[in-house]
Amino acid sequence: MSNHKPVERFRAGRVMCALFENEIDVAGEPHVVLHAALARRYKDRWGYWKSSFSYAAEDIPLAIRVLTRAFERMTDRRVEDEIARAIERAASESLPQDAKSPAA
Repeated sequence: MSNHKPVERFRAGRVMCALFENEIDVAGEPHVVLHAALARRYKDRWGYWKSSFSYAAEDIPLAIRVLTRAFERMTDRRVEDEIARAIERAASESLPQDAKSPAA
């Protein structure tokens, strides 16, 4: 998790939302969670790209759009992670053995 690059980006016009993975400790177990960062991109008077965290009225619908897409991806990923953890748990658990052998 030392990589600080976004795992996914969503853009609408000049508004961008990037998803980052963060590792947290829950009851002694590491868990990966996604966090969203929202920014408005623009070029300054010298032509350099900058980020702003304030939004004009016309930026709000764009922000809602990218945040909705980010939220959908975050919840999809959470479900995928839960399924993967359930599969890992099932694979690591031993199956109960019946005392009787199967009938021939």
